[in-house]
Amino acid sequence: MPKTRFVPSEEQRRTVRKLAGFGVPHHQICAIVGLSSPKLLRQHFRQELSLGPVEAAASVMRTAFRLAVSGKHPSMTIFLLKTRGRWSETAGLPLAQDRRTKPVQFIITEYQPPRSPEEEQRMAELINRQSGNGRNTSSWDEEDADVANDTW
Repeated sequence: MPKTRFVPSEEQRRTVRKLAGFGVPHHQICAIVGLSSPKLLRQHFRQELSLGPVEAAASVMRTAFRLAVSGKHPSMTIFLLKTRGRWSETAGLPLAQDRRTKPVQFIITEYQPPRSPEEEQRMAELINRQSGNGRNTSSWDEEDADVANDTW
């Protein structure tokens, strides 16, 4: 028994055109329309798959144009002139690269405030004690506590 040839209806054509315009993938359009493969979809709905995205973009541009010329949405007017009318906020200004002769270089250093000679001496004594060069390092006495609580 021969297979029956698929003949798309007008409703299916409108559905495919709209779904293609929305950006729905072909295998999902097949599931909605009732086809078994994207290959069959492309064979029977080639024109709808091509026109759907174009019609959707035209509809969006029509809406953007209406908003821009209405006078109620100046931001849309500026956007449309910048994207479609070749307007620029920097027209006539030299590029940022032309104004600089060499690249900017940042040097980051850690600030260490200067110490007084007394503080340097106390630090040296503490280091000597901790390294075992002085007296017993296992005890914590009042002088060590005073040095530790000082603000540098």
